Amino acid sequence: MRLAGGLRMQLSPFGVYPTGNLTSDKETGLGNWTDGEILRAMREGVSRDGRPLFPLMPYADLRDLSDEDALSIIAYLRTTFKEDVK
Repeated sequence: MRLAGGLRMQLSPFGVYPTGNLTSDKETGLGNWTDGEILRAMREGVSRDGRPLFPLMPYADLRDLSDEDALSIIAYLRTTFKEDVK
């Protein structure tokens, strides 16, 4: 399912990593994350529990997004639901 995670990505030379669920699902996705926590993950590559999201999260490419653009991405993610993104 698109945006629902669970895929495995080979990121050389780092290894294989599972993709995360970017839907607004409260159990497995971003549904319980605040906008600030998502923004921090996008710009700093840090999860809400403090663990690094590198190398999977391309935060270096996202850190210079304007606030307006970053918040627009977050607003879009809030509209996605696991069952809707097949």
